[in-house]
Amino acid sequence: MIKILQKLLKTVVGNILDMNNLPQTYSIEIITNIAKQTSTIGELIGKYAKAGDIISLKGEMGTGKTTLTQGIGIALQVQSIVNSPTYILLAKHTKSIIPLYHADLFRLTDYENSIELDLTEESKDGILVIEWPEIAENILPTDRLEIELYYTKQEMERRIILKSNNSKHKKLFKNIHNEFLGN
Repeated sequence: MIKILQKLLKTVVGNILDMNNLPQTYSIEIITNIAKQTSTIGELIGKYAKAGDIISLKGEMGTGKTTLTQGIGIALQVQSIVNSPTYILLAKHTKSIIPLYHADLFRLTDYENSIELDLTEESKDGILVIEWPEIAENILPTDRLEIELYYTKQEMERRIILKSNNSKHKKLFKNIHNEFLGN
């Protein structure tokens, strides 16, 4: 699986623009050109993710938040379809290597509703991915992996920034960088 993923990365993933190692902040910026590249970034994240990890995804509609989550699901060998849980708020994919909990907070109208969900407690045995986390940022752990997805001037191109203040994610960023470059 690793060799296949490495070969795929060499031929599919866009360009890594920058990898910063600032004190207390770790980040990597990637440009993807097609949805499959965004999914592949998700696969790499899923490959190195561990139970208890929280990943927040920010970006406008259509920037690839669900596509990236589907990639995480592929790496975790999720046995169900990973779609945006906009109407159900939280999808639980427990038939997988590690459970994947996929939340979409787009429809929440106030902060109190986000507190009632208690996503971090409910998902501590798996990986929690949260789309539209802005309403719940005050109650989410600060050591989460934050991913921002942006449109660029090119129609299919996406700018993806992964950042964290937790040193455990520095290894993830290095692994993504190394696998992307084939080192």
